[in-house]
Amino acid sequence: MSTVAFSTPTPRSRATDIDGRTVAEGDPATASLDTVEAAHRHGVRVLRAAGVEEAWLDALLLLMEVTRLDKATLLAYPQRRLAAGVADRYVDLLGRRARREPTAYILGRCEFYGLEFAVDRRVLIPRPETEMLVDLALEALRPYRPDVARRRVVEVGTGSGAIAVSLLRTVPDLRLTATDCAAEALAVARANAARLGVADRLELRHGDLLEPVEGSFDLLLANLPYVPRGRLPTLQPEVRDYEPRVALDGGPDGAEIIRRLLAQAARRLNPGGHLAVEVDSSHARAVADEARRHFPDADVVVRRDPSGWERVVHIHRPPRPTGPS
Repeated sequence: MSTVAFSTPTPRSRATDIDGRTVAEGDPATASLDTVEAAHRHGVRVLRAAGVEEAWLDALLLLMEVTRLDKATLLAYPQRRLAAGVADRYVDLLGRRARREPTAYILGRCEFYGLEFAVDRRVLIPRPETEMLVDLALEALRPYRPDVARRRVVEVGTGSGAIAVSLLRTVPDLRLTATDCAAEALAVARANAARLGVADRLELRHGDLLEPVEGSFDLLLANLPYVPRGRLPTLQPEVRDYEPRVALDGGPDGAEIIRRLLAQAARRLNPGGHLAVEVDSSHARAVADEARRHFPDADVVVRRDPSGWERVVHIHRPPRPTGPS
């Protein structure tokens, strides 16, 4: 991302700060970060020195947070003044990001499927590539219209609830059951469902994989831990040091938990049903082979994400034969 050029403010004895108050020119508390331009440039320098890849954008997002102004306003008025308290708050947030705390945790929110979700260290930060699971689910549910409310949909490992809530917001008559092994994650999912207005259609259950769910289902979605254990120390500090390990560690080869899910789901996926699970590209083919073993009658496809990585194993069990007409 290219750096935006800022204009230099004209020196004055007093200047209007970004909150509409006035500060004295040369106030030692704000002298070095007295304008939007100066603060943003400082933030970029600090974050680049700390090895943050998206330093320009992250510095701007943190500046948006402390000023309560949008991106367009900040870029359009680089000469606007920052009050000392605002600058101090900005420096505090820069320090957290320089220690590689994820921006989403600092802000307490992130965007997924066009919606804003609350996130903190109890849950994994939803990734853009995981939106594939929502798209696949919508594709799988389309033939069930208009009686989609009668279909059993389950998400395993819901975390923040991003997948489940996004589906419920997109399909107003859908109901969904979601599970997670971490009670603290379910608390985050419950809050997100309530804030986004779908709590009455989302049933949350605590337990391991499918154990809290009775009966069969028509659609199963899962974004389970899939990082090979030996790779965990090599992950970026934002992931390795801050995101919950229980949401990352997929066992020795990364597919340990996914294999358990496939075994549990084999006898419970209805004819005509779909199962979609996010995977690591390093074991996508092995997971697909495992899926074919558990679902020998099904169509098993490995789907690639927009970056070209093998990302989702999609299982479609054929419908029950209807017999001669």
